[in-house]
This record gives sequence, structure tokens and C-alpha cells, in this order.
Amino acid sequence: MICVRTLLVLLVVALAGCGAEERAGEERAPAATSTGPTGPTAPAPPEATEPSSAPTAPSSATTGPTGAAAPSPTPPPAGRANPGGASAEEGGVGGAGDEKPIRQPATFTVGAGAVVPSSISVAPFLAVSLTVVNADEAVHRIRLAGTGVAFEVAPGEAETRVLPGLKAGRYALGVDSRAAPAVLVVGGQAGG
Repeated sequence: MICVRTLLVLLVVALAGCGAEERAGEERAPAATSTGPTGPTAPAPPEATEPSSAPTAPSSATTGPTGAAAPSPTPPPAGRANPGGASAEEGGVGGAGDEKPIRQPATFTVGAGAVVPSSISVAPFLAVSLTVVNADEAVHRIRLAGTGVAFEVAPGEAETRVLPGLKAGRYALGVDSRAAPAVLVVGGQAGG
């Protein structure tokens, strides 16, 4: 009987504590916690709210299954477009349409009669950002076999060309009149 009585007392105390932090006319968001590399971090401090001097209109929100008022949708901030029902975040800077396409980097360095690295692997069908750095004191003519890409790189400069996704295969990187001192491997293990 003592265990049941103790359990009832704990239940009453727990229920009495619910909502104790809310004061009349004030709403508080639940504290957010995050887990860092060493475990849970402290809850974020509550946001400060300014008291409103304007009278508030009665809420027309519907009630949920617990009898509490359901939140009403928040309109997008002023000055932000909301076309086609997209969220307000999609209408501003950083929203829909201004994402950058995926590009795989492939950087070769030409110098001292060699190309380093001699091979770079990338995934097929994804754009490749091909950069050639000229570490020599002479202009070098670069061409990537099978792609139609050809350009010159001035001494001490770097040139970049963005290639559309390529089919799997080996594409020889020619420097001046030397045939294939390096190769771009498409479809190999990326990065290697």
C-alpha cells in the first residue's frame, strides 16, 4: 500500500508541475538541446519577446484533441515572394533555383616536364571542374582527348574548364605535343 501511495504522490507532483512555467499571456517554446561530439549540450536560452502594445484579436484557431488551441500557419515575411505555395525560405536568397550544381574537382599541375598527378578518378555523369596549374615559365597548350576541350595556360597561372558529365572511360590529358602524360579516369573510384 505504501508503494501505491508513493506512486500517487509522485504522479500528483508531476502533474502539478506541468504548465507551471507558463504565466498568463506568455508562451514559451520548449528548450532545444543538441548533441555535440562529447554528448548533450545545455539547452538554448529562451528567446526574448517584446511585449506588444497593440490589442490582440481573439484567436480563431481550432482546438486539437487535447483541447489546446492548434497553431495557425504563419504567413511569409513581408517582401518575400511565396510563389506556387513554396515555403517562405524558398522565395528569398538561398531559396529555390540558386543552388550550385555538383562539380567534381580535378586539378593537374604541369611543371618540370611532368604532370602531377598522373591520374585523377571521378564519377561518371557528374560535371567535372578541370583545373590545370602551370608551374613552368612557358605557355602550355592543354587538350583533353575525346571531349573537344583545348586551352592554353600562361606561366604561373591556372585555367579551369567545367566539363559536362562524361561517360565512363579514360580521357588522356595532352600537354603541348606530348601524348597523354596524364589521364582523367571517369568511372573509377572518385578522388584517386
